[in-house]
Amino acid sequence: MKLASALHMYGMPAHRLELALAQVSEQLGVEGQYMATPTSVVASIGPPGSPSMFLQRCPPGRINLEKQTTLHQLICDVGERRLTLEQAVEILESLREESGVRKRLAAVAGFTLAAAATAIFFDGGANEALAAGLIGLAVGALVQLATFSRRLAMVLPGLAGLTATLIGAFAQSFLGPVFSVIPTLAGLIILIPSLNLTIAVNELAHSHLVAGTSRLGGSLMGFLQIAFGVALGGKLLERLGLTRGELSGALPLWSLAAALVVGAVASTVLFKARTKDFPVILLTMSISFVGSRLASIALGPELGVLLGAWLMGTVAHLVARWRNHPSAVGIIPGILPLLPGALGFQTFSALAGNDVVAGVQTGITMLFVALSLVTGLLLATLTSRARESF
Repeated sequence: MKLASALHMYGMPAHRLELALAQVSEQLGVEGQYMATPTSVVASIGPPGSPSMFLQRCPPGRINLEKQTTLHQLICDVGERRLTLEQAVEILESLREESGVRKRLAAVAGFTLAAAATAIFFDGGANEALAAGLIGLAVGALVQLATFSRRLAMVLPGLAGLTATLIGAFAQSFLGPVFSVIPTLAGLIILIPSLNLTIAVNELAHSHLVAGTSRLGGSLMGFLQIAFGVALGGKLLERLGLTRGELSGALPLWSLAAALVVGAVASTVLFKARTKDFPVILLTMSISFVGSRLASIALGPELGVLLGAWLMGTVAHLVARWRNHPSAVGIIPGILPLLPGALGFQTFSALAGNDVVAGVQTGITMLFVALSLVTGLLLATLTSRARESF
């Protein structure tokens, strides 16, 4: 149960968490049945006639790739008898996520870099990238402040949407021409729950209906809150007579390569990966971005995302097997260029603006893209013969 709590705390999806617990039970010769949801773990441990029942209530976990790697190695060491159970429990109890000033400042910097890189991915110019960086800085600061206040955390998505919209519009006064839609979306990209949406679809594909449905509901609520904040900001801007502005000059092609490097650095920081995992993160992000873009031109966005996810997932699984770390180290940052966050944002923005037809059409496209992404990842586990299935 200590292992279950740690896996949950550091962002393990329900199906992988149950698989890890079942693997440990089999290695130790202990019968066990497990059920995980985004907020709890239920376990029945012991023989069928007289099992011990456990219920662990857990807050929603946050992805920490370094801790997931430590837990992966711990499970391997217990299974191969390199560690006793007592030693394993001591290691679990010593796992504490650091939250000092340096870590918080690094997280804010990660939001800033991720926003600037995303603006370039969205074909924005230099002014859009600078404005997105400012929005990422403000959103990152709000996220860190929300860790001290539960009430602020509850309204964080809406407040971040409002803040991003206002900064994106006012940036025109000191940066020059800025098409504010791009920096607004780029600055919010880390908060937009498209990763949770993808994990929810993946859990549903693995027949984890309770976990997948509850995570899907949480994702939709996050989209709604952000869209409400953006819509409120838009109304304020209308009252002030401000417009969305015009797109600044296009950046050269090499800026995409620079944005990929910056995005990989930001992902390493935000997902708390080890420094030595940066080359893997850069590799998988590059494969998914380039592969999906080229395939989308020829086959359309849905098939493009599927092929990009398949290529990236296959490489991530093979590298994970070679380096003996969880495949999530490469897959979670690698799917960021493929996530349907922009489509989700457009869906709920359209619905908030009473454009129901456009909102429904974009929402269906978002679900198709998420399903294509998950299908590509599942095909990757098949072709690479991976033990893990993200």
